Amino acid sequence: MPNYRCQIAHRKTGGLPIDDVVNTIFLRDSGPTTDPLNLATSLTAIFANVPSRPSSQAQVECRIYDLADAEPRQAKATHIRNQIGASSVAGPREVALCLSFYSQRNLPRSRGRIYVGPISNTFMLERPSVTLRDALKTLANGIAGVGGIDVDWCVFSPTTAANAGNAAAMQAVSNSWVDDEWDTMRSRGLESTTRTTATHDEDPA
Repeated sequence: MPNYRCQIAHRKTGGLPIDDVVNTIFLRDSGPTTDPLNLATSLTAIFANVPSRPSSQAQVECRIYDLADAEPRQAKATHIRNQIGASSVAGPREVALCLSFYSQRNLPRSRGRIYVGPISNTFMLERPSVTLRDALKTLANGIAGVGGIDVDWCVFSPTTAANAGNAAAMQAVSNSWVDDEWDTMRSRGLESTTRTTATHDEDPA
């Protein structure tokens, strides 16, 4: 029964991998057979279809790793999807909307988050719209449905894994939500490239 770590990256047009916007989810596959490439293909489609994506995010890439493999792990499957159909301009890279989820009880080591961003400027209102929040609800339902009944979207706790193994650390997601407040992901920000300066003739005395 493989336990998969899935890295989903949104890549900017002409951008370097270091500038990718990356989220990680975990899947537990209990079926008689497993098809990581199919899972990767499904995940890229689900993440590519979030309507808030700007046109500058040209690709979605999913890499799937088996937690049972020794590190450094080789990907069991990789799929890249070229995005089409978006025409809007990206807002600030640091601004994201959080999809929160948990397994049974909203407690430490039983919960996780996916930060969706950057967001198209057409969605950049004072608060996230109902339309955008519903889009992330659809994203959650899509992740939960990946692979059918034999594959479960899970919360993974590294602390539990260290103490009891990977299998014990995988807890099936039972609930998710999106609130109406933006989140700031400073690690996704760009480095400054220019500076506007001014001098001021004030009396120092």
